[in-house]
Amino acid sequence: MSPARIALILAAGLLLFGCGQGLLQTAKTTPAGELDFSLAAGYLHNEMIEVRDVGLANLLVNFGVRYGATDHLDIGATVFMGLGVMPDVKYNFLPRDCPLALSLQAGFGAAYDTLAGATILHLPLRALISYETAGGTVTPYAGASFGLYWIFGYAEVDESTPNLAPREGHGDGVLTVTAGLEFFSRNPTRLLVEYSYFRPVLDDPGDRFAFADNHIFLAGLRF
Repeated sequence: MSPARIALILAAGLLLFGCGQGLLQTAKTTPAGELDFSLAAGYLHNEMIEVRDVGLANLLVNFGVRYGATDHLDIGATVFMGLGVMPDVKYNFLPRDCPLALSLQAGFGAAYDTLAGATILHLPLRALISYETAGGTVTPYAGASFGLYWIFGYAEVDESTPNLAPREGHGDGVLTVTAGLEFFSRNPTRLLVEYSYFRPVLDDPGDRFAFADNHIFLAGLRF
């Protein structure tokens, strides 16, 4: 890929609002020495729509990049919560030429929400599985992850407000399951469509924030 094209893709990704949600990859790693990008858009549905209707917060854009370090390991990063980034590493336990892939992925995200004045830290751990069908026409993939979010500065109140819950320190925990399809898996440009269910399972009342159940629909390209 030419330097000019890489620069154009990076500029486009930085201009877009990135949420960092979704998977947008199979369990296979990027081939050693190669660089690929992902661009996707989607829709987030949750119970907050009943309160504030559909808004910009429900429209998602995702941008990511991955580099193959070895035949089994790649490193990547996605735009996270708009003004943040989430780097990660992924390891595929099976041979690269095997149609079945099983991998683990771990990372660390950090962002600053300018509207809420909050700093967000995120620690995700994810397991992935995928199977490339004959000819590479389509690859079904799935992932399951657990992530912790630490939120600082959200909805701060003055000291006169009584009965504030203390921060417990463990963060807010979320389970996410994803199922998707990658089309044209052996082509330079691949199409991906996926659905994710995002469910909070742990809450720290001291951060003044609580996650809702989310249904996330994404479609995008990897190239």
